[in-house]
Amino acid sequence: MNLIIDAGNTRLKVAIFEQNQCLQYSTYNSLNECLSSTITQQYSITNAIVSTVKGNANELMEQLHQFNINALLFQNTLKLPIANHYQSASTLGSDRLAAAVGGYTHYPNNNVLTIDIGTCIKYNFTNDNNAYLGGAISPGVRLRYQSMHDYTAKLPLLSLNNNYATLVGTTTETCINTGAQLGAVAEIDSFINYYTAQYSHLKVLLTGGDSSYFEKHLKNKIFADELLLVKGLNYILNLNS
Repeated sequence: MNLIIDAGNTRLKVAIFEQNQCLQYSTYNSLNECLSSTITQQYSITNAIVSTVKGNANELMEQLHQFNINALLFQNTLKLPIANHYQSASTLGSDRLAAAVGGYTHYPNNNVLTIDIGTCIKYNFTNDNNAYLGGAISPGVRLRYQSMHDYTAKLPLLSLNNNYATLVGTTTETCINTGAQLGAVAEIDSFINYYTAQYSHLKVLLTGGDSSYFEKHLKNKIFADELLLVKGLNYILNLNS
């Protein structure tokens, strides 16, 4: 069985795969919390892959080795099912490339836009020749709330409201909500429209911790898959084992 670890900016996402089937998906505050849980006792883990954007790769790998788990660190030098045409490959976040591979597992040989919504909103585009070209990065909803609070004198710090859909804010709080949340919805819809106009038969996949809100409010047709990154990492692990 495969242990998949995706260490993002705020959470550690962990999945157990048997071949291509996900048996368990959980989030943790740290790898120690994960490894101290029943997950290592419940499953017979043979291989693991670690993807991290926080620069703590050595620490994570050492913790896995202490549990006698054969672990692979995800780097852009590994064998991939897609060609990496990103011009600054050394600075490409592993989560972005993993999301693109996750998109490939759904739609090989297609123009695919994966949108990962978390701390940042990350757009990743792979063309119908299975070449990853890049995309865009913008602040996520929580960063928008935080920046408005931090860089103004009086605006309060608010948080994502999954039921919010008011276009015209009538108080300072609702104006902030409309700007942060519906502004992000409008951004994503516009990006999808731009890509659709340029690339035929575009497939759009949505993932990330805040994707459930956007799945309900986007006007464009999308397919949401919260396991997109871990599916991509599992595919990469199997390809390199």
